[in-house]
This record gives sequence, structure tokens and C-alpha cells, in this order.
Amino acid sequence: MKIESNSYPKSEGLMHRKSGPFIFAVVCALIGAHAHALPSDIEQEIRIEAERATLDQKQGITTYTGDVQFSQGSMSINADTVIFHFNTETQKIDKIHATGSPVLYQLQPTEDKGLMRIEATEVTATFDGNPQRRISTINARGVPALYQQQPTPDKGIISARAQSITYTPSSQSLALEEHASLEQDGASMSGTRIVYDLNKEVMQAAGGESEDRKRIEIIIPPQTIQEN
Repeated sequence: MKIESNSYPKSEGLMHRKSGPFIFAVVCALIGAHAHALPSDIEQEIRIEAERATLDQKQGITTYTGDVQFSQGSMSINADTVIFHFNTETQKIDKIHATGSPVLYQLQPTEDKGLMRIEATEVTATFDGNPQRRISTINARGVPALYQQQPTPDKGIISARAQSITYTPSSQSLALEEHASLEQDGASMSGTRIVYDLNKEVMQAAGGESEDRKRIEIIIPPQTIQEN
């Protein structure tokens, strides 16, 4: 069965009660996403705004289009289009794919960490096979895609840029591919590929195969050298 619904005025926030299947689908997805967000977020109301929504039960796809806005607590998604992919047998979420110019995705993982912010033209969140449906990876693509977060209050904001950024919540790692760069507290690193362990604060960088991209570049500001 395929259902389509035009939006009601945005001031109403949530869609009309006849759009129950749409709301249920998004609730399931956001609850799963909050496995890596503040515990208090799940107690907050879910707000959804879009110009159009389409539910295709046979294919297990729910699509929201037109200035799409989702929010619950510290988590929010702003995009032109957001597509939810569900397992048609279990009705569990498998993947969320958002596109926009740009897509803005943000949440606060824990109370001791700052807001995580991703800006890209495409963001895809893939869920694992566990009953709780935790996010296994978040991939962002752009020209470039941007990831920002302040790891702790006493440290500077991490700014990572690359054509492709993959964030893995379980291992707290960032993988930057193609024209990758990472900056924090004035220091920066650039290369073709950078892998950063957010917990251990360990970075690995590599250049490309072509002659003009074989080397990596590291810049350390004078004050950092003097402090150490």
C-alpha cells in the first residue's frame, strides 16, 4: 500500500493524526538513533515538519520532502529530502538517507561532550541488526563534508573536512577520505586519508598514489610548541 500526504501549515508542527503510519515510522527511527545521544532526549517530544510525505509499505520506504525538519531534544535533522528504509518483515529501521543543500545533522552524544554537527550534501545513517537498532555508521558526503565537535569543555572544537566522512559510534572513530583535513586548537593535518580515534585521540594519515598527493601536511602553531 502506498500513501501520500501533503503537509499542513508548519506552525502546527506535527502532521495530522491521519498520518499515523508516518509518525510511527519516524518514532522508531529516532529512538534507535538516540542510542548514541543524551538519555534525556528520548523523553522529549518529537517534532516533524515537511511539505510532503509518502509511505510505501510494500517497499518499506517512507519519504519526506520539502524543507524537512526533525527534532527531539539535542538531535535534529534539516534537509531537502529524508528517506527512511525499513525491513518489511520486522518493521525495524535499516537506514536513513538525507539529501540537501546542505543537510544539517546534529546531536549531543553525552553530557560531557559538546554538540556533534555534520554538514554535507548527503548523510546516510545505517543501523545494525540488533533488536535495539543502534546506529552502526554515519556517512557524510560533500564538497567537502564537514564534521565538528568539542570533545570536552577544556579542549578546542575538532573540525574535519573531506569528500567522504564516516563516523562509527561504537568505536568513536572518524574516517576521512579524499581531500581530508582535520583541525583543532590551531593545529591541522591534511592528506588523502585520515583516521581519527576520538577516545584515544590518535590520528593516522596517508597520502595518495599520485605524485601531487603522496605526502601529508601537518601544521603546528607556535604557541602549541611553546606550551609543550
